[in-house]
Amino acid sequence: MSARVLAGFAACVLVVLSTTGQLPAADEWNQFLGPQRNGIAPSATGLLDSWPANGPKEVWRVPSGVGMSGMAISGGSLCTLVQKDGQQWLVALDALTGKQQWETALAPEYK
Repeated sequence: MSARVLAGFAACVLVVLSTTGQLPAADEWNQFLGPQRNGIAPSATGLLDSWPANGPKEVWRVPSGVGMSGMAISGGSLCTLVQKDGQQWLVALDALTGKQQWETALAPEYK
């Protein structure tokens, strides 16, 4: 590989690293398990140990079969994995309504 190609590659890597090293806004979970990929929301404080009797009502629910996935939420979309029809699917849902925006098959059903 020539020095010119290596220099160009190094420059591209630096640009990518400098633009992806920023944390998203506190309310953005734009990758699975959140900004730090650990499932912890550092901005979430004062959380309840249990819901009160008149606690929050369920806003929407989407049937999805076996569930073992985290969720990524960004730009009003919620992405997660579901299992149905003998397949694992990546689905995007409207975060406010639960209405499916798109889906794509990823792999055979997990057993």
